Amino acid sequence: MKKVLLIFILFMMILLTGCSSKTNDDDSSKNPADVKDPTDLIDTEDDDPIVDTGGATNLVVGVKLNEVYNGDGMAYSLTIDAAGFYSIKSIGDIDLQGALSDLSGGYVSYNDNKSDTDDNFEMIIYLESGTYLLGVSAVDDSVTFGLFSIIVESTSIAHVSMISVNGMIADSIFPGSTNTVEFDVSSDGDVQLYTVSTVDTYGVIYDSNGTVVAENDNGTNGDDFYIDTFLESGTYTIEISVNGDFDYADYELFYDHSVASLITYEPISVDSVVTGSFDTFGDAVLYFELTVTETVTVNIYTISDNDFDGSLFASKTAFAPIDYSVDISEDNWNFMIDNLTLEPGTYYLQVDVYVSQWNSYYYELHVDTVE
Repeated sequence: MKKVLLIFILFMMILLTGCSSKTNDDDSSKNPADVKDPTDLIDTEDDDPIVDTGGATNLVVGVKLNEVYNGDGMAYSLTIDAAGFYSIKSIGDIDLQGALSDLSGGYVSYNDNKSDTDDNFEMIIYLESGTYLLGVSAVDDSVTFGLFSIIVESTSIAHVSMISVNGMIADSIFPGSTNTVEFDVSSDGDVQLYTVSTVDTYGVIYDSNGTVVAENDNGTNGDDFYIDTFLESGTYTIEISVNGDFDYADYELFYDHSVASLITYEPISVDSVVTGSFDTFGDAVLYFELTVTETVTVNIYTISDNDFDGSLFASKTAFAPIDYSVDISEDNWNFMIDNLTLEPGTYYLQVDVYVSQWNSYYYELHVDTVE
């Protein structure tokens, strides 16, 4: 973040230097490419030079610019003649970051890594006609030399189409559009997918059949979505959209997968009783696998002095339950899913528990046939 702020300070100093050299008969100072000697940018905390540049280098759409990095941040000007979508990216072996602003110093876009396997930056954004300022620097301050290129190209809307486990991708989204990203789950377990942005993102996960398995609007990070769910191994897609009015927005998508948190399902059958107990207070979740061999109508319920809620799912990854139940009454906190007809197959019961009674940790789970 400190580096980003310094880049933007560079933008402003380039702009101010250009304005101070303006004369009545020379309007070239409006273009930062014509600024010949901007003031060196100094980090006021340790007085180490961060940027020492002789002027902003002009970038031309469609022309690759080859550069030598010498350890200092570098400034570029970019003139866009026609409004549209543009790709601005670096090519090389240096871990570079890029920040784009307009001539007033207003934030336009920023990117560090193109993907979790590519340390070059890339911004795919919609730009109005006009002149912009691009600041480029190495993420690692210790980097003092390297060869790289910058290229700006007109492009259609292109997005990162896949994310790898425990990875991050940066992308942009535009009004009325959705971005779809594919991801693989190598083995059954909990996954977390979430965005970091300045807008209100919405995420929906689909399995390979196009069935919704999880979705979220506002999660744990303000208006960004945060999905934490159990998924079986397979290939999935997440669809990202944005609520509300906005011009365009940059975001980062993160994907975490933990195999260690696998859920164990205790087998149960029709006309059976499972008993158990708890050794502590607080929340708990129990998981059961119910095998049905022929069409049957059942009651599924608990007997206990504690608080039980039950939800029955058609699969481990199903988003909505077939049926669910909370308290039977104000005085009875057990659940009862009653008169539910099930076809032959395997079903998954999730029982949410809150243990609050000092002297009663014991419970019974019943699956009874309805005669």
